[in-house]
Amino acid sequence: MDFHLEEGEDPITRLGIGIMTYFDVIILIAKALLVMSIINIPLYLALRNYQVATDEFGGLTIGALG
Repeated sequence: MDFHLEEGEDPITRLGIGIMTYFDVIILIAKALLVMSIINIPLYLALRNYQVATDEFGGLTIGALG
């Protein structure tokens, strides 16, 4: 077996279509979560001044928004 990579060859391609699809899905999920987080920034800013729950930590928690 030849384990040497050609110039510019991606080593992940040697692992097969399954592992490439897995990494593509992981990257897609990470991008989707990033976009959803950015979209929700105005919501967090609008609700930052409300006292939703009082607990030992003394204020608003992300869990109180759900």
